Amino acid sequence: KALEYLLNKNLVYTTRAQQERGVHAAMKNISKAVEWRVDVLHTEPVETALREHMDVLEPLFAAHAERGALNLLILRPEGWLAVLDWLEVLPVGKDSQMALWDRVWLWRISAMTHTDEVKSAEHLQLTFVEYVEAVARLVALLRSRERVANASAADLEKWDYGLGPPSAATIFCVDK
Repeated sequence: KALEYLLNKNLVYTTRAQQERGVHAAMKNISKAVEWRVDVLHTEPVETALREHMDVLEPLFAAHAERGALNLLILRPEGWLAVLDWLEVLPVGKDSQMALWDRVWLWRISAMTHTDEVKSAEHLQLTFVEYVEAVARLVALLRSRERVANASAADLEKWDYGLGPPSAATIFCVDK
């Protein structure tokens, strides 16, 4: 009975059909960000673009990664932040709380869920595939931030939760 109540309150991942019926806006944003993986990332044009840039993506990952379990290269949070610093995007400094939030959001939304996120720290490491997804999401987020910066008052109103600048989850792929 309790599980049914939670599901009816849309506290879990929702389908597009549920979204169209008026699921809570924040849940729509999370669902939209997850669906982006299938709708955008796993498309031929995006894969082609990523393959064209592997000569930069692979060495950048290798430069900031370390050996993890089974001697595989993994990227820890500090490595991800170093990648962003090297790319000179989402700079963190005075008055840059949103950039820090964006950096963390990109990390978390790109990391795959792990069966056990309590007894190990593997969920705090990005594999190369997750890193490539994070970079692709970075491009989309930067494009969305630019669109929001140039948006009309009416558009800004629909993204405003009264908490200052809209979060990454709120505006991710606003052009979709």
